Amino acid sequence: MKLKILPPTLREKKRYVGLKMYSEENLKKEEIFSILWNSIINIYGEIESSKINLWIVDTQKVDNKKRNQYNIVVKCQRGYE
Repeated sequence: MKLKILPPTLREKKRYVGLKMYSEENLKKEEIFSILWNSIINIYGEIESSKINLWIVDTQKVDNKKRNQYNIVVKCQRGYE
């Protein structure tokens, strides 16, 4: 028995946001997610932040001699960009 795929009109809309993060130290993907999640909880609160469906799509470390720079692509729910 196959699972039925939701039609596009019933799927939740997603948005992709590009971020730049600067740090004094090297960060792992888990630490970046933790920092983003904690800042979203501080802004929206726990109930609203659970509706955001935050997901890190891609992280890249950029060569920068002054500090560590990360380019991050995040997927979230439409309306919470």
